[in-house]
Amino acid sequence: MSVKLLLYSIYQLHLPTHHDTISAKTCVDSLSADAAIVHTLTSIRNPELVFTSKVVSNSLVPMSIAIPTIHLVYGYGEKNRDIALNGFLIAGAEIAQFGIMTGIKSLVQRERPFIAHKDCIIPNDTESFWSFPSGHSGGSVCLATVLSLRYKNWVVTSASVTYSLYTMFARLHLGVHYPTDVAAGALIGVGSGILFHSLSKQLEDMLDSILPEKSNVNDILTPPPSTPIMSLSLPL
Repeated sequence: MSVKLLLYSIYQLHLPTHHDTISAKTCVDSLSADAAIVHTLTSIRNPELVFTSKVVSNSLVPMSIAIPTIHLVYGYGEKNRDIALNGFLIAGAEIAQFGIMTGIKSLVQRERPFIAHKDCIIPNDTESFWSFPSGHSGGSVCLATVLSLRYKNWVVTSASVTYSLYTMFARLHLGVHYPTDVAAGALIGVGSGILFHSLSKQLEDMLDSILPEKSNVNDILTPPPSTPIMSLSLPL
């Protein structure tokens, strides 16, 4: 009987008290809709999900460097003008959106959710600098926009869009951004990507002397034509 009593006592210690429930409700009621969403998502403490959100979130900078670099190395190595040009377009769009993001952050100076609501929002990760807009959201969406517009291939589009969507979710799940931060970042990312895609001809003319000879942007994604091994003819 004493063992059962001990186990029951331990179980009771892990149950939220009526006071805790009231405090949590009061905390949530005091938050704006923007902050309440962050509070809800940061409450998801699944270790695997938190780990995945951190990995995806932290991968943006390496991805933003690796993707244009791979394009440039491949483009010049294979003398593929369009692939090399895409490398410059991606790099230019990423640099542009980063500059816009940094400027707006410095002007708005919005505190991170876990700082502004430290009594209610317990983050799954922490970051410094200002919150609005989300640079990670802008960077990932910018990548997805340029890649989708340049290649018009469903594999490229679905992979890049999935990556950008999860990055935006991760920033909310980790508690380092508000939904409005993420939405603003996504808009800037889309705008930067569309802008540089629309200026591709001008950029190509500007870089004409250093780009490889003209080639087809879809060469890398299109399988080579098949050659028949034998032919069969029937007399008519």
